[in-house]
Amino acid sequence: MCIGSLLMPEAARFGAIWQSLAHPSPVRVVIDGKAVEGHLSTNWEGEQVFVANNGERLQVPRRTVIVFLSRGTTSMFDHWRGLVPMLLASSAAIGGGIWLIVLINLPSARREEGASAR
Repeated sequence: MCIGSLLMPEAARFGAIWQSLAHPSPVRVVIDGKAVEGHLSTNWEGEQVFVANNGERLQVPRRTVIVFLSRGTTSMFDHWRGLVPMLLASSAAIGGGIWLIVLINLPSARREEGASAR
């Protein structure tokens, strides 16, 4: 359980960034009174990256109005990057828990086996 509780937040952050890089959100940002449309994503350091539709990278000030535009309908399979790291972390935590239970019970099983052989 402890491994899972430590891994899950980091796995969720990793998945969200991976999804953001693969599918940046279409947005409209107002910078210096001028509305600019483009795509917003998050890089691996956790910083927001805005790329205008003309290809220009712009620094988005902290107190900026960001309007997320509709992408239309998307398939739930478009979001697999956000789920895979959490599924892997869950599998590792469950697998580790199973191995821990086996290792804890292994010495007692051997003692019982030895006692029944006498």
